[in-house]
Amino acid sequence: MKNILSLIFLLAFSVSVFAQSTSPRFGTGVRDNTGRVLTYKLTTYAADAAGNDTVFFSPDGWEVNVRASVNITDSVNFKPSLRNVQLGDNLYVYVSKGTGAGAVRFPSTLFTNDASNNRYTIGANKTAVFYFKFNGTRYHMVSKTIQP
Repeated sequence: MKNILSLIFLLAFSVSVFAQSTSPRFGTGVRDNTGRVLTYKLTTYAADAAGNDTVFFSPDGWEVNVRASVNITDSVNFKPSLRNVQLGDNLYVYVSKGTGAGAVRFPSTLFTNDASNNRYTIGANKTAVFYFKFNGTRYHMVSKTIQP
């Protein structure tokens, strides 16, 4: 009888020990399958001046959205810092153009895309969205939409 009571007590104790964890192994935040915390970031840049301007920014999140606070004036180059970027990070670039034509450039040292000169023309009063994914060395273009 003592053995049966001891066995019941041992089973009840072992079940209660395993039931103590109420959170998943990697915590309760939004994470990918590697356990990395997924962060979302919005970066805005000021209006560009006349001439070819360069926008420097630091994409330090899993998904970074970059957009101008107003329409671009003429041409803009995008140059992200790759210091805090990790494999698989996503980058969305939103560009709106006011009057007159303008251009967007993504330097070949930081981006791979389908334009031979890394330049995309955006017509007057149009909007464009560019989507890139980081492969460990550069951002690769996944898709682009330029309003016709």
